[in-house]
Amino acid sequence: MTFILLGLFIASLFLFSLFIFMSKRIFRIRNNEKYKLRNFFPYEINEKCGFKTNFAANSALILSICFSIVLFLLVSIYSRYALLIFGCVTACIATIIFGILTNVPLSMLKQHLALVSIMAVTSLMCPLAVLLDSIRMLKIIEDSPIPILSIIFTSISALFVIVLLFNPKLLSWAKLTENNDANGEIVFSRPKISPLALTEWLIMFNILFNEIILVVYSLIRL
Repeated sequence: MTFILLGLFIASLFLFSLFIFMSKRIFRIRNNEKYKLRNFFPYEINEKCGFKTNFAANSALILSICFSIVLFLLVSIYSRYALLIFGCVTACIATIIFGILTNVPLSMLKQHLALVSIMAVTSLMCPLAVLLDSIRMLKIIEDSPIPILSIIFTSISALFVIVLLFNPKLLSWAKLTENNDANGEIVFSRPKISPLALTEWLIMFNILFNEIILVVYSLIRL
């Protein structure tokens, strides 16, 4: 089972990387501008390129999400432990929401921020659930280093999301950068780093990191 989970993770990671690579390439060709994860929102990939134009990349993302969901479901089905099941369910929700966010623009501000909030909370619940289960397993299995490693990495994952959520710059995520044009007039431009956009991407990367944790943890749980 562990090899199946590992295969699902590799497929998910490869397709997600393919999604980013193809999307950035098409974005640059069509808009004569480089797409940067640090200051462009996930939805802008499709907003300026169009879903159909970026169909291959979006298909890769959908498949990546599907592989991730299958991975989470297999862990929850075969583990039969409440904490792991809860962690997998929250990870599924967070992964699906990221896919939805690639098509929800800021013009739908309330819906966009609500989805980001749910994604952030559910992505935090996953490592916390595995962390609690790892602590319990540490008391049962003393001759395996996996519970200790799981505690370390789930703690890192949870703290990472907490730091993202309590970043004070998130409060001013919509603030633009002031510059002077050739005529000396003040113009507003996109900041080099958009706190909210970067947070959305980093949360998704953290979800992929949680997949690694679940695969490794499955060595003693499945």
